[in-house]
Amino acid sequence: MKSKWVWITLALILVILMAFSIYFVNIEEPASNYELEVQEKRAEKDYFLQTHPQTSLPSQIKLVFQGLAYFDVDEKWKIKTFLERKIDISQKPPEQADTSLKLAGLLHFNLDGKSYQLKAFWYQPDNFKQLFVPFRDLTNGKGTYAGGRYINTSFSDRDSLELDFNRAYNPLCAYNPMNVCPLPPPENNIPILIEAGEKQFPLAHLLH
Repeated sequence: MKSKWVWITLALILVILMAFSIYFVNIEEPASNYELEVQEKRAEKDYFLQTHPQTSLPSQIKLVFQGLAYFDVDEKWKIKTFLERKIDISQKPPEQADTSLKLAGLLHFNLDGKSYQLKAFWYQPDNFKQLFVPFRDLTNGKGTYAGGRYINTSFSDRDSLELDFNRAYNPLCAYNPMNVCPLPPPENNIPILIEAGEKQFPLAHLLH
């Protein structure tokens, strides 16, 4: 009888140890403050699209909208860049772009040991520090919006700034083909997969 209870006790101990091991293996590392901030902004955008009177979503899409799709936040895509100023108020904006877009300069950055550059634009002469960066990459049409995506950023007097692809977002025409959106210039095609930021609109198949 004693040996029976010994075996039962050992079995219970084994079960407890297995439960603890499974628990600790599956504990996820807590999100960083940066990741939480990005996720909060994404949730705010979902709420805006769902509830705001000026939402870009067509009424029939709004009824079934359950949120946008994103790549996981990865700080690899939070990149330091340098702005080579090339202010030229006569610069023509990208085709079909807002005529107030003006070339601010070139953003130079390195990623995985290679150098890239993107044209950055500004909207108004009195708000030069706020930059608009439309771009395309190899995910377009294969997981992200085919027409490209955008990033907003700002810079200091030292011409150094942060280019955060985790915050890349779709133009409004991704949610409603009635919108007119600036197209990324050919020079802003990045020949790599930028697996960060917003993905293809989940309800794009309902827009046609």
